[in-house]
Amino acid sequence: MMEGFGEAEDFAVVGFVVILLVGLVWILRDVPTVAREFWAHCSDWARVHEVVRAIDCTAWGLPKVFTIAQNLASTTPHDGTGTWALSDIASRRKWEFGHSVWNGAVALVRKFCEEQESLRFGPFMPRRTVIELGCGQALVSMVILELFPHVRRVVATDGSEEVLRAACANVDTNLADDLAHKLSVKLLRWDNDDDIEKARAMNYGKGYDVILGADVTYTDNHQLLLSAVQKLAHDKTELWIAHEPREHRPSGEVEVLLRENFSTVSGFNVELSADFNVASLGKALTIVGWRCTGRKTA
Repeated sequence: MMEGFGEAEDFAVVGFVVILLVGLVWILRDVPTVAREFWAHCSDWARVHEVVRAIDCTAWGLPKVFTIAQNLASTTPHDGTGTWALSDIASRRKWEFGHSVWNGAVALVRKFCEEQESLRFGPFMPRRTVIELGCGQALVSMVILELFPHVRRVVATDGSEEVLRAACANVDTNLADDLAHKLSVKLLRWDNDDDIEKARAMNYGKGYDVILGADVTYTDNHQLLLSAVQKLAHDKTELWIAHEPREHRPSGEVEVLLRENFSTVSGFNVELSADFNVASLGKALTIVGWRCTGRKTA
């Protein structure tokens, strides 16, 4: 009896060891995937909670560092493909995208800084008026005033009142009073004719000389955007658009629409190093842009 019991016990131990080894092999096989996902979420958490972001324009020709409070926002929407509990971090983030500094804004800033000498005698010469659509935290508008302080007026607009309240705080932090008085931060929803009329009224009922848009083409509202542009422009208005190509929104379809609305569309690329590319840590990025002139009217 005792001998039989010992054999059964040995068999149970062997079975337990086999099960343990199989389980260990199964776990080890998934370790690389789990580790990559864990690292991605850690990086995402750090990015989402980077409350203040510094944009140093010194290397591009503007000796100034802008400090932008981002209010826990993100430019990298959660895609729902996470396989474990930490993926819920992304689903609880703040969804006002305008609280973040987007790559397109940084690219447009670099473009203007590096070409400031020629632009000073072109679209941004003294007394010109500028309006930015989808300004977010108004980085581009602030840089325009730093580079070209003799423009008459810059109006930074966004469709979210919450975003604009944060933008006003960032303007107060980054711009001296002698420049800040030229920058107005206003609500402008592209489908709201009353908002558009109020924006025109700030320019004496006329179209603006320059219209700016940084990363305002990531959704499918291009027709709405161009409709607002048409209403805010005059025949000699220049439109500057910066676009981060994405799988769901390639640059080609944006350019087609721009060419339907403007006679001359000149493309340009801006390279952002890994240090500036907030949406994909550790990778350089090419932002596509267009400078458009000669508004077409129906």
